[in-house]
Parts: sequence; structure tokens; C-alpha cells
Amino acid sequence: MYWGDGSLDKIEMANLDGSGRVILLNESSTDSHYFAFALDSQYLYFTDWSDTGPSRYHFTVIPVKCIL
Repeated sequence: MYWGDGSLDKIEMANLDGSGRVILLNESSTDSHYFAFALDSQYLYFTDWSDTGPSRYHFTVIPVKCIL
């Protein structure tokens, strides 16, 4: 499962039993507030109140937020 934490400005994932928790993005230096997600085979697409459009995270490369 995937979720965004608006207080800590993070996107995280974990297995459904809570194991394997991983921080995908940590934008604590910005005013990020993630609120919508869509999952594709290689990307996690998301929106953020502080950006003008959707962004994506690629699962197989260094974690970088790419604004589309």
C-alpha cells in the first residue's frame, strides 16, 4: 500500500501487514502536501498542493520527483 503524510511531507509504502515499510519521497524542506495517487507498473503518479501539475516517481531509479 502507498500513502502520503501531509504533516511529514513524505510518500511511503509498505506491505499490507505493515512490514517492509519504505520512504519513497521525503520533501520535508518544501511545503509539499501529497493528496492523490495513481499506480502504474513503473511509476507512482501523484499530485501535490504546491505544484502546478502531476508528478511521478520511478521505482527503479534514484528517487527523484519529476513534475509533468
